[in-house]
Amino acid sequence: MGAVLFETLFHTGNGEEKRLRIVQGDLCREKQVFDVVICSAYKGRYYPTEKSFIGTLFWDKNISVDMLAQRPAIDMRESGFWLSEETDSNFKRIGCMELLTYGKEKENIPVILKSKFSTMRYVLEQATINGISVSKVAMPLMGAGEEGIELPYIASALFRQAEMALLTIDELKEISIFEIDEHKAEALKRIFTNISNSPKDSDTRKVFISYSSKQEKEAHSIMK
Repeated sequence: MGAVLFETLFHTGNGEEKRLRIVQGDLCREKQVFDVVICSAYKGRYYPTEKSFIGTLFWDKNISVDMLAQRPAIDMRESGFWLSEETDSNFKRIGCMELLTYGKEKENIPVILKSKFSTMRYVLEQATINGISVSKVAMPLMGAGEEGIELPYIASALFRQAEMALLTIDELKEISIFEIDEHKAEALKRIFTNISNSPKDSDTRKVFISYSSKQEKEAHSIMK
C-alpha cells in the first residue's frame, strides 16, 4: 500500500471502528482486494484517455468502464452514480460517479458534489441490501483531474458523505482515497485534518476561500 498520510476513525453505536484514509500512491498498482473502486466521469463519457483514471483502469487493469456501463448491477445514472457487475480483477466492482456534464463545467459545483456523493452513499447502501459486499472501498481523488474541480470543494463534500456512509452502512469498514501527486495529497490531508478536528455542533461561521493552484500558499496562510 502507498504511504498513509491521514487516517481517522469513526466509532459506531456498537463500538466498531471504521476507517477513512488518505493514501499517497497509485491506486492501480495496488494488489489488495477492494470490494468497490470508484471512478469519476463526465456524464455518459466512459472511454479511456491518457490522463484519466478510467484510462489507467483500461490499460493497467484491463477493466473497461465503457463495457461495464452497458449492464450495471445498480443503475442510478439519473442521479449520477452506477455500480458495475463483478469483474475478475482485485477491483471486484467499479462504481462510477458522473460528476459533470461535458461542456457545462460552470455548473453549481458545491451543490452538484453534495448531491453526487450522497447518491454514491445511497448506492453503496443499496448494494448491501442486494447482497453485494462493500466492506473495502477505494477511489482516486475524484474531480480534481480532467474535470478541474477545486480541491476544497471536493474535500468538504467527500469527507462528510464518507463519514455518513461509514457510520450508517454496517458492512462498510474502510474508505481509502488515493492520490499520486504529493502536493494534492498533502493539501487533501490538511483539509481533512481541519474538518475532522472542527466541532460538529458550533455556531462559528464557516468561510470558504476559493483560490487557484497558483495562489495555494497565500490561501493556506489565510486559513491558518
